[in-house]
Amino acid sequence: MPEGGTGEASASSPGSAELLATLRARGEALDQRERELAERVALLELAETEIAEKRAALAEAEKDLASTIALADGAAERDLAQLTTIYENVKPKRAAEIFDTMEPSFASGILSRMAPTAAAEVMTLMDPEKAYSITLLIAARNMNAGGEPMLRTLPAN
Repeated sequence: MPEGGTGEASASSPGSAELLATLRARGEALDQRERELAERVALLELAETEIAEKRAALAEAEKDLASTIALADGAAERDLAQLTTIYENVKPKRAAEIFDTMEPSFASGILSRMAPTAAAEVMTLMDPEKAYSITLLIAARNMNAGGEPMLRTLPAN
């Protein structure tokens, strides 16, 4: 090589040493950033897995809850059917006395399930105001279920 050549001498000049150090530092910073991003990705994947597991557990819990509600609804329905049968078989005068002491919303639920003739016998023997309020509740329930709006024709209390 010639003595004044630019081969190795130019590569070790102060400017190129600074540039090389800067590039190395930049490379190390990029490597560190890449490691951090990889760690974040791993954490996100773990979180996604946990969320999926929790969603599956929640779906299973909802299914169990729906099953429990269905059982409770069935039991409540059987209880109401049994109460209806009981009150249909109680003497009308005694049933009327009992219905007079009940909350109208509860009494209307049972009376509306009873055979019409049995319910009529009981309601005839009830306190007229109580029978009237039960009638309004039953009529309102029918209206809310898509029945004809018959409350307009009933006299105001």
